[in-house]
Amino acid sequence: MLRGRSQGWASAVPETVLRCWYSTGPVRRRAPAPTTTTRKAKHEPPQSVINFRNMQRRRGDTFRTDIRVERKAKQPPWESLRQHMFATSHKIASIASATDKDALSVYKEAEALLHERMLDWRALSRRIRAREKSPTPISPQYGVPSWNHVMRLAIRAASPTGAWHLYCEMKRQGMRPTPRTYAGFFHAMVSMVRDKKLETLRTPLWTDRLDKMYQAMEQLHTTIARASLEKHGAPSHQDQDMHPSSLATAYKAYITLLCTLGRYRTALEVFHAVCPDVYPGMAPLTEEERLPRRWFATVDMYTAMVRDLALCRMPVEERQELVRQVWRQWQDEVMQVSRRTGAALLDTTAIKTLVWALGMGRPHGDVQDVCAMLGRYMGVRFPSVPGMTEYVATDIAPLHFDEALLMDVLAFFDRREAYGCVIDVYAHAMTEASRYVDPRAVPEAQTLNDKAHAQLQRPRR
Repeated sequence: MLRGRSQGWASAVPETVLRCWYSTGPVRRRAPAPTTTTRKAKHEPPQSVINFRNMQRRRGDTFRTDIRVERKAKQPPWESLRQHMFATSHKIASIASATDKDALSVYKEAEALLHERMLDWRALSRRIRAREKSPTPISPQYGVPSWNHVMRLAIRAASPTGAWHLYCEMKRQGMRPTPRTYAGFFHAMVSMVRDKKLETLRTPLWTDRLDKMYQAMEQLHTTIARASLEKHGAPSHQDQDMHPSSLATAYKAYITLLCTLGRYRTALEVFHAVCPDVYPGMAPLTEEERLPRRWFATVDMYTAMVRDLALCRMPVEERQELVRQVWRQWQDEVMQVSRRTGAALLDTTAIKTLVWALGMGRPHGDVQDVCAMLGRYMGVRFPSVPGMTEYVATDIAPLHFDEALLMDVLAFFDRREAYGCVIDVYAHAMTEASRYVDPRAVPEAQTLNDKAHAQLQRPRR
């Protein structure tokens, strides 16, 4: 044993082992070299996808590359409320698409589902407010599309009173109606009136209700106009329902409903309120807290106004005067818009509507009116009609015939026995046959042209 060592654990160890231990020292393990962790690129799949592909390789299955992993980003707490109402809209749409139930059953089922989902929404909003410690209540504005859909289902089930109660209940629960609320409501009521269900809507009670809805729509108009003034342009709301074009659709639907109910004078007042005369001496171009008239003075608005007046029940002479009054204002609008922007405020659908409306009731001078319109805006020359050769296209590019418009114009002149105009229109269509509709490819047009030549005994060109 080694001398000078304490009698302890070393006394039990052989001397050779101790000499080896003291000469070499304790065996120290070398620390592993630090490994550098490489960060994966963004385009590389996550490890779970790599493991799944390796499993497929081991099993010998077909290698799939369409594996996607949804990375759930952190969403605000209010997103669950929006998703709740979004799912509600889908459930109501699936109920409305059922074909094995009548309209009343669909409406009742959708209404019950809506109230049940609103109770769930309130419970969810209370939990979120408690978790976020938010003192302000949450507005259920995301639920407006669902309420709009159920209101349309109520009117389709011939229950406008139920739709009115839903409208009032929606406002009581803190949801503000949007332009699409009014547009859908009025469109559904127009369909109801056209189905000959007029007894309810012509009562004084419903006249008062429609007036109240119009006043609410005017207040909404003021709200959107103020927002546009604050933002110096068209309001860019996240909710597209508040766009001015949606408001114009609501006004157009309301005008159509009034004309369908026979209240054409009120419809004209509403039309002139949003589309005043273009000349400042007649009516103001714009008013404070109102949107610019360019959102309302559109081709669709004028076309709908002419169509509604032509379909409304009124004396024939008054109908002819009102249609021509709107058409004169429309022409002034076309001239000013074409000079200012170069855009055309006419299309083929508008020309078809005007040909039909100007000739309704066979008024005196309807052939001259249609010839003037076709010559001015389509470039058709009428040498057979005195005084019609000077009408040429205006500043806008001339419109062109399609097959439906060509047949409407030829049939109009044929009914008026203006066979010379039939030949002139057919000849004009022949000059554009290489780029647009070829009248020789339309058998009905060829038949009317042959009839006109036979009536006038005029040789073919």
